[in-house]
Amino acid sequence: MGGGLAGFKADYSIGRYSDENGDLRLGNTSAGAEIGAGAGGVVAKTELGVDLANMRAHGVQARVGVNVDTGFSAGPGGAEAKLGGFGVSVGKKTGISTPLGELSVDLEETCKQQ
Repeated sequence: MGGGLAGFKADYSIGRYSDENGDLRLGNTSAGAEIGAGAGGVVAKTELGVDLANMRAHGVQARVGVNVDTGFSAGPGGAEAKLGGFGVSVGKKTGISTPLGELSVDLEETCKQQ
C-alpha cells in the first residue's frame, strides 16, 4: 500500500546539554508542519512553540513554555490529537499537553530502561 508524507520542522535552542542519559534544551523555539497518509497511518498537524525548558530522559519528556500545536495523527504506534496546545496522546507515546507545558512517556523506551 502506498502513501505520501510531506513536512518540515525547524528549531533553535539558546542552550543545550546532551549525553547518553538524556537531552536538555533551554530557550527552544520550534515551528513545523506535517501532512500525509499511507500504510503507516495518517497525520495532519502544525507545531509552533517557545519552550523555557525541554527535557527528555529515559523515555520521559517534559517541556515548559508556550505552544499552540494543532493536529491529529494515528498509526500502529498510537494516536495523538491536539487543538490550540491542548491534547492527548495514547499508545507507544502516552501523555498530556496544555498550551503551557507537556508531559509524555515513551512506554517502549521506559520499559527498556528497567
